[in-house]
Amino acid sequence: MGVNIKQNADGSAGLQGVDLDDGPITILVFNYNSLLTSLTQTVGVMQRKMVVKAIYHRPDVVSSNAVTATLYNTPNGTAPSGGVALHTGSCNLQGTVNTNVELTLVAAAAPILADSAIGVIISGAVGAVGAGSISVHLCPA
Repeated sequence: MGVNIKQNADGSAGLQGVDLDDGPITILVFNYNSLLTSLTQTVGVMQRKMVVKAIYHRPDVVSSNAVTATLYNTPNGTAPSGGVALHTGSCNLQGTVNTNVELTLVAAAAPILADSAIGVIISGAVGAVGAGSISVHLCPA
């Protein structure tokens, strides 16, 4: 089975296989659980400019409180709270166990520049976040 490199409409690069889809090149995974010691975390640092293609959330253990997470495009030298949200609304950590949820990306979001990071801020209290993972799918810009 062959794979071709193609340029997507948003300027990012993608892989095109037999299903004619553009597959993400990089997937960052943020696993969270009640043992987190901080509600602000860096998910990943970019070596080059990237475009976010999708963000997914899957709870394994539902939060005991109303807890949400928000992911941010964070320039170098800036805390996640000073970044720009990558999705609309928030990621509900009280979702249905073992059910994938695709977050709605911000329309026309700026690419994540080299030396920038993706950060996550979780609302609520340490120890009450449940457990699960959030994955960010990226392509080079």
